[in-house]
Order: sequence, then structure tokens, then C-alpha cells
Amino acid sequence: MDLVDLAVIGAGPAGSALAMRVASAGWRVMLLDKDAFPRDKLCGEFLSPESRAYLEDLGLEAPVAAARPATITHLRIALHGANPVLRELPAPGRGLSRRMLDLLLANRATESGAEFLARHHVRAARERPAGYGTARESLFELRVDQPAGPRLLHARAVADASGLAGRRRARPVARRDPGAFVAVQTHMIAIPADERSDDHPGCVELFPFDGGYCGVNEIEGGRATICALATRTRWKRDAARPAAFMAGVARENAWLGARLGQLSEGPGGWLASSACGAPAHDSGATAQGSSATVTGGGARALAIGDAGAMIAPACGDGISMALRSAELGAASILAYLAGEDTWKGSVSRFEHRWRGEIAGRLRVGRCIHEVLLRPGPARLLLMAATGFPPLTSLLFRSSRG
Repeated sequence: MDLVDLAVIGAGPAGSALAMRVASAGWRVMLLDKDAFPRDKLCGEFLSPESRAYLEDLGLEAPVAAARPATITHLRIALHGANPVLRELPAPGRGLSRRMLDLLLANRATESGAEFLARHHVRAARERPAGYGTARESLFELRVDQPAGPRLLHARAVADASGLAGRRRARPVARRDPGAFVAVQTHMIAIPADERSDDHPGCVELFPFDGGYCGVNEIEGGRATICALATRTRWKRDAARPAAFMAGVARENAWLGARLGQLSEGPGGWLASSACGAPAHDSGATAQGSSATVTGGGARALAIGDAGAMIAPACGDGISMALRSAELGAASILAYLAGEDTWKGSVSRFEHRWRGEIAGRLRVGRCIHEVLLRPGPARLLLMAATGFPPLTSLLFRSSRG
């Protein structure tokens, strides 16, 4: 029997961080991801100030710094027909591509003793009762598609870190069907700050428009990430193709049009997905997401990162939340593997603690998300932030732990 102590499905920030923590404690860990590495990932690619402490704890602060991420010191919100709001962040954030960040994390997990298997797609996982094979305890059986053909794996514990694809049981980012949203992302070449006409370099920028919002921030290598979220209705209005969609949005928000004018087209293409991880069909873009991992039987996988809970993208704290969920998840899994708790108990205690930490910030995030989708409320928010500058800092803090 091919048996490991922990199988982690998904090698994003949450999955790799969890694999590293459990493998470091001496347990056999297998980290699986459906993609070949390195790979791009649809994400705003903003490392909030809160992420620094988690990366330091994982031993990754030096490798991240060596990748020369962009330093981000300000938040700028620009709505068409209104003066932009510019606020200094409480501490500097950074712009780093998921291609680089996820590779650094996966390498760190491997260095810690985890076995990393790329191009291994977990199709299903189900519980096997005690007594199955030679096991004295219940096990998870995983059916995996790999380049060499189907494979059957067994694990004492399973963590679902498959991101949006695993959010069958998770609360959506807003009070509506998550499939009603489409996200697109690309990388563009940034004009050096000393050659630009603006006086606000080092910003993470947010551009609301009717039915969505677009974020722009620079990352390593002189590039910028453009990532937009829109309702499917708005997406279809612009022919449901990324280039046409962004052109329409840029015409609607002149500030965004001007910002995109400071960038040139990069070598990569567009990524697109629905907010629940399914491909945005007929998008003319590379689809992100896949079929969700299904856990049957009486037990369930411990869900971390976006597979467990996702904050609204506008808040810019998704990566920090993923790393924190991995920290809490590791503590619960280690207690189970050491015989200090049952699997059901360890999952329940993790979920209780994690939900207690994030419930407030998820509510704030959903409110911000819904406001930014509509020009009227978004305009009122910007007016309030202009008249009462501490409001921006209050919302920023409220969407964090």
C-alpha cells in the first residue's frame, strides 16, 4: 500500500506552507498539484504587509527578498469622474508573481522533507474504514491522474488546498452565486518610475467600474499585474473576451485607461476563470481551475486557503490568510498524527478557530466588494474617504486579523 501520513492537494501558498510545517515535524507528506511548475496563477499578486511575518516564520523572507519584488507603499483608488484617493499603507507591501512565490514555497516544502508531485491531479478522495488493508485506523484513498497513468494513494490525513476549485462547501465572496463572476489577469511591462509622468510610484491601485473592479500593481522583473473581477453580465457585455473586456473597462474609467497607457503588452497571455474556479468558457484565455476534490464517506478533508474561505479580492489579503490557515491547519493535523485527537475532532477544532478569526473580516470584505461593484455606492465611499481620511485605514484594518 502506497501510504503517507498527510496528502496535501494543491501547491499554492496554503498547501506548500502546510506541507512544509508537517514535514518539518518528521511526518511523511505528499504535496500534489495538477499543474507543471513553475506556472502562472490568476491572482492580484499583492503581498500585504501582514504576509511578511508568515514568510519569515517559514524561512522564506530571504528568498522572497532575493526575487526583488516591487515595494508597494500606497493604496490608490480611482473612480471615473472623481479625484483619486491616495493613502499610505500602514507598512510596505510587495508585488511578487505567483509563478515565483509558489515555486519558492514548493521548493521550501521539498527541502523540509515533503515529496512534491507536479502534474498529479486528484480526482477523488474517500474514506476507508479501519481494517482496510493492514491499517489499524481509517485512511483516505485518493484517485490521482498522473502522466504515467492513474494512481491510487492512501493517506492518514488529507488537506484540501486546491483553491477556488475546492470551494464546494465554502462561503462565496459575495451574497450571490460565485459563478456570476469572472476574473481575468495578465502581466504587462511597466515603464520605469523615473520615466513616468505620475507622482505616485509604489502603489497598489484599484479602479472600480460598473459591475466590477480592476487592480494594478507592479511585481518583480519590471512587470505589472492587471487583475480584474466582474459580474458575468458585465463580462458578456464586452464580448466575453479579455482584450475587449479590458478595452471597454478602460473607456469607462479614464483613470484606468491612463494607467494602462503607462504599460506595454507583455509576452504572456490572459488567464480567466469564474469566481468558483470553473473555466470562463469561450474567453479566449487560458482557463484556471479544475474539477473540485470530492471527499466521500464519513470524514472530510481539512480545507485551507481559498478552499476553506476566500476574502473579497479587493481586500488584498488572500495570501496572508492562506499562510495563516496553513499555520492553524498544521497544528490540528500534527495533534491528530500524534494521537492527541481524532481526525473529525482535529478538523472541527481547526474550522472553529479559523472561522472565529476570519468571520469579521469576511463580512467587511463582502461589504467592500458589493460597494465597488456599483458606481453610485463606490462614489459615495470615495467621497467619505476624502472627507474623512481615517476611513480608509479603518477599512484596511477591519479586513485583516
